[in-house]
Amino acid sequence: ILGPGDVLNIIFYGINDFSRNYPINQEGYIYLPELRYFKAKGYTLIELKKKLLEEFDEFLVNPDIELIISEYRDINVYITGEVREPGLYKFNGGNISALLSQRQNESDKNNSQYPKLFDAISKADGINPKADLTDIKVIRENSLGNGGGKIKANINFLKLVFDGDQSQNIRIFDGDIINIPKSDRVLKDEFLKINRSNLSPEFMTVYLTGNIVTKGPVKLKQGSGLVQAIASTGGKKLFTGNVEFIRFNNDGS
Repeated sequence: ILGPGDVLNIIFYGINDFSRNYPINQEGYIYLPELRYFKAKGYTLIELKKKLLEEFDEFLVNPDIELIISEYRDINVYITGEVREPGLYKFNGGNISALLSQRQNESDKNNSQYPKLFDAISKADGINPKADLTDIKVIRENSLGNGGGKIKANINFLKLVFDGDQSQNIRIFDGDIINIPKSDRVLKDEFLKINRSNLSPEFMTVYLTGNIVTKGPVKLKQGSGLVQAIASTGGKKLFTGNVEFIRFNNDGS
């Protein structure tokens, strides 16, 4: 669905002077020859093309146009529920050539790409132990041509984690809301499997202080134990007493 920040390449066959890139401004309009400001926000490419053909029929004989998105706007997604870092996240939009280049060079993770549900959850630092991945809710804008408002889908993300079913790894769009509900119990097997995957961050940061060689934050691989954390600082000094271990839960306790 089109919105501010998208850039449309509109080709008017037979009228080269009209054919160029048309950016959608912050109010959701493009500025077109003859039509002047025309609303594009909220429509799909097909819906907008149909409306433009109807409007240009008054000025052109048998108008023939083609619409292509030459540059995508940034994608802002709100992730809530049982993830480690809920909040608003931004993904790069990028232009078509960069997106095609990304497909040919998947090892370059800095290029723009179409973000998917897996990317969004990973960017929120993975899930909490009580996350119910069988019923993730994705809420998004509906196009004006289909009545506007919001539409919702329920995703069983465990099918991707356990069976590799990539149909559950849907593409996300600007304005999506992703809600990961809470289960009544800790899903131990699922959580362990996910923690061994690249859905969770590879490293974690812990802070060590007291009677040790080096004080301060330490980056450790996920799954590291208390002994590994202390050893990473150079170990304990002489006359060390009991170790005090503090962890803050998601509820603040």
